[in-house]
Amino acid sequence: IPTKSALIRIRQSFSATQPTLLKIDNTPVSKLAFNYDGSVLLAANDAGTITAWNTVTEKSIKNFNLTQPNYPATQIRVTGMAFTRSDSIFAIAFYWLNDYPRKDSIAFFNYSQEFPFLRTAIEQGFNTKNARFDNKKQFIAFIPDIGMKVKIYSANDGTFIKDLAFDKPITSFVFNRDLDQAAVSLMDGTIKILHLPDFTVTDSIDYSDFPLILDMSVASNGKFIALASKAPYITMFSDNRNDICVVNIPSKQVIRRLRRTASDPVGLEFSPISTKLLVGSLADPQISYWDLPVDVSFNSFKGHTGKLTDFAFSPRGSMIATSSASSDNLYLRRFSYAESDESDSSFTIITPSVNIVDLQLTPAFISETVSYNLPAAICVKSDSPVPLSIDSVGLKNGIHFSLKSPLPKDTNIFAGQCIQINLNYTPLDTGEISDSVIIYSCGSSYYLPIHSRGKMRNIRLLSKKFMFDPTCVGSAVEKTFAIAINDDPVPLTINKHEFIQEEYNPFISLTNRDMVYQPGDTIFASIKFEPLRLGIQTRKLLITHSNLSKFSFQIDISGEGIGTNYELSHYDLRFIPEILTRNVAIINNSDNTIFIYDTIIDPIGYFSVKSQLPINIKPHSESEIIISWNSWLGEPPSDVNLKLIAGPCAAEKNITLGLYKGSSNITIPDVFADPKDKTTINIDFINDENHPYNGQRFFEAEITMNPRLFLPQNVTSKYGNGFLIRNDILNDRRIIGFRVEGDFPTSGRLAEIHGIAGLAEIDTSHIRFNKSQLLWGKSVSTKTSPSIFNLINICGSRLVIHGNKISNLEISPNPANGEINIEYFTTASGSAIIEVLNNLGEIIYKSENISISEGINNNFLNLSHLRTGTYNLLIKFEDSFVIAKLLILY
Repeated sequence: IPTKSALIRIRQSFSATQPTLLKIDNTPVSKLAFNYDGSVLLAANDAGTITAWNTVTEKSIKNFNLTQPNYPATQIRVTGMAFTRSDSIFAIAFYWLNDYPRKDSIAFFNYSQEFPFLRTAIEQGFNTKNARFDNKKQFIAFIPDIGMKVKIYSANDGTFIKDLAFDKPITSFVFNRDLDQAAVSLMDGTIKILHLPDFTVTDSIDYSDFPLILDMSVASNGKFIALASKAPYITMFSDNRNDICVVNIPSKQVIRRLRRTASDPVGLEFSPISTKLLVGSLADPQISYWDLPVDVSFNSFKGHTGKLTDFAFSPRGSMIATSSASSDNLYLRRFSYAESDESDSSFTIITPSVNIVDLQLTPAFISETVSYNLPAAICVKSDSPVPLSIDSVGLKNGIHFSLKSPLPKDTNIFAGQCIQINLNYTPLDTGEISDSVIIYSCGSSYYLPIHSRGKMRNIRLLSKKFMFDPTCVGSAVEKTFAIAINDDPVPLTINKHEFIQEEYNPFISLTNRDMVYQPGDTIFASIKFEPLRLGIQTRKLLITHSNLSKFSFQIDISGEGIGTNYELSHYDLRFIPEILTRNVAIINNSDNTIFIYDTIIDPIGYFSVKSQLPINIKPHSESEIIISWNSWLGEPPSDVNLKLIAGPCAAEKNITLGLYKGSSNITIPDVFADPKDKTTINIDFINDENHPYNGQRFFEAEITMNPRLFLPQNVTSKYGNGFLIRNDILNDRRIIGFRVEGDFPTSGRLAEIHGIAGLAEIDTSHIRFNKSQLLWGKSVSTKTSPSIFNLINICGSRLVIHGNKISNLEISPNPANGEINIEYFTTASGSAIIEVLNNLGEIIYKSENISISEGINNNFLNLSHLRTGTYNLLIKFEDSFVIAKLLILY
C-alpha cells in the first residue's frame, strides 16, 4: 500500500509499565478524580483529607479538609468526587462513619480554599452506595445501597432536583463520560438506557439470565455498555470467576466476554476512545486492562497489597490511577499511544502470505481432556516477502478449547516455517463444537478454525430403584449401593450426589464429591436413611457428572420407616377416692400393628395395671389400658411414673400418676320466675385444682326451698349427663337432689335444673344446699352459697285459696296503720290459725287457735308492732287455707 503518511502503533509491554506510588501517609484512600486535562489528580482518604497531586511532577500540591485536621477520630467515607466547574470547583459526596442514623452530604470546595464553602445534606435515611457525576457536571446521581430510587441533585449548588423511581431494586447507575446518556441496572437483570437532561428511558435490555450486575460503564460513543457481575460462590466450571461482558446497545448482543477474577468488581471504565476497558476487582488480579478490538486482556499489572477501592482513567487515557485501603494507597500508571509521522518518500506496508489449515479433531467424551500438538496449523508461504510477527495467540471463545502453553511474544515465523499450536480439548457439551485460534500480528488477526464433536457418556445403570431394609423411626442406618458402571473407555468424574429438594427428606447423601471412576469401574452411592415418619418413603437422587450440572441421571431411593407412632389420651392421670380405676386410650397412628408388651411403675405398690399384656392395636385404631389406685395403701407421698413400652422398635411413653386435690366454690344465681311458667335453677362453679382431672367424674348435691314455688322436672349439663335423683317434701321444704356426670373444666355452669314455677303463700324463698351431700367428693373442699327464688309479674292484691272450706277473705282497712279487721267465710265450725309472713316466708305473727262458726266470721288484729311493708296474711282451717296481701303503712 504506497503511502507517505502512517500512524505507527508502538506495542507496549504492559508488564513493564511500573506504577508510581503517590503517598503522604498510610490512611486508606477511597475515591479518585482527575481534573479536565489530567494534570491534577484528587485523592480522598478516610480521614476526610483530599490531596491534590501534580501528575507531571508526581508531587503533592495541597490538601483540602472536610473537617478540622486536629480531629483525628473522624472517619469519613467518600462515595463520589469530581471537578464541576473547570478546575476551580470540585464536589465531594460523603458520610461520617460514626453518625447514627447515617447522614449523607455534599461538600463543595474552591480550589483556592482548604475547607468547603458549601455543604448540603442528603435526605436522611437514604444510604448511598456511590455518587456519579454526568458529563456536563450538571447532575449528581445518588445510588442507594438498597432501594428503588436514584436521587438527582445539582452539581452546582447541591439542591435537590428529582427522584428517579424504578419498579425493581437498583444495582448500578452510570453516566456516559461524553454524551447526554445514562444507564441503570435493576435486580431482575433489566438495563434501562436514559437520555439527559430529562432522564427519559430510550431503550431497555433484558439480561435476566445474567448474574447479578454490580457495576457498569458506558462507552463514550454511546454504542457499548460493559457489565460486571457478582462473583458466584459455586460454579460448574473448574474456576470460580465473575463475568465481564461488553454489550452492543443497538443490537443488544454480547460482543465480548471476560472471566478473569474470582472476586466482586470494584468498577469498570472505558478509555476515552472506547477501545479499552479497565476492570477493577477486590482480589487478584485487581486490575485488568482489556484491549477490546483484539479481545486481549492484560492482568500483569502490579496490584495493591490491600483491597482495591477505586480507579480512574485520565481524560486522554494516558494514565490510570488506582487506590486501596493498604499502605500502598495510591498508584499512578502511564501509557504510550500511537503517534503520527510522515516519510520523506512513499513506502509500502506488506502483509505476510500464510496457509491456514481447517482443523477437524477426533470426537471426545464430554469432560474428557484430550491434548493435541499441531505442528503445521499455520504456515508462512515460502514466497512470502515478509515474516509473520506474532503479538499474541488466543481463542475466540475458549470454552471447550484452551491453549496448553502461550507462544513467546514477538515471535517471528519466516517464509517456509510453520507455527505449532498446542491445544487441550475438553468438550462441555454434546454435538458439533467449533472455535477458532486467533493469531494477532501487527494489527491483523488470523483465524484458525477448529471443529470436533462432543460425545455423551456411556453410564450403565444397574437399577433405577434401590431399597433400604425397614428401619425404626428415629434411628438411622447407612448403606452403600452399587448404582452404575462406567462403560466409557475413559475416566468419568461424578461430581455430586444430591436429593431433589422436598419439604421432608429422610435421606442424606454421604458420597464424596468429584469422584473419578476408571473405565469399567462400578459407581457407588453411600446414603444415610433416617426416617421420621412411618411407611415407605421414596426420593429421587440426582447424580451429576462431567463437571456440568446439565449432565446427570436419576435413581429412586426408597426406605420404609417402621415403629410405634402412637399417642395417649392422658400423660397425667389423677385419681379420687370415689373412682379408683381409670382408663387411658392408646391411639395407633402407624400403618402397622403395634403392641404394648411391658409396663414399669416407679415406685411400685400404689398403682397397678389391670389390663392383660400384650395389648395389640391395629393400624389407625385405638385400645385402652386400665390403671387402678390401690387406695388401701393410702396416698402416695409423691407422683408415680408409669412407663409404657411398645413395639416394634421399643418406643416408650410415660404417664404421671397421682391424686386429684382441689377446692370449689358453688353458687346459684338468683332466680326470677313467672308463676305457672317454665323456669331454671342454674348451678355455677369455680374450681382450683392441683392438676387437671381430664376424665369422667360426678357432682352430686341436694338443694331445699319452698315446696310450692318450684316443681323440678329434669336436670341437664353441657359437660355430660344430668340426673334428677330426689324430689321430696319434708317439713314444708322441697328437697331436690341432682347428679351430673361428665368431664369438667375449672369453671362454668355445672347444671341446669328445669321445672315449673308456682304460686304460694310467699313470693320468694331461700335456695340452700344440703351440706351433708357428696358434692365433688372427698378430694375437693367445697364451699356453697345460698340463693333467692323470686316470683315476678304477679298481682299485688291477689288472693290465694287452697281447698274449699275457707274463702272470701277481706282485710280492712288495707293499707292499715296497725289495726285491722278480717272477714272470711267457712263451710263448717271449728278452730283456725291466723299467721302473718314477710316476703321470705318467715312467720312474724301467729294467733292461738281461734274458734270459728259456719258462715261469715270476723276477727280483729292489732299488728302495730309490724314495720311499714308488704306482708302475707294466712288463715288455715283444717286442710284449707286462704292468703291475701296486707300493706302496713304509718
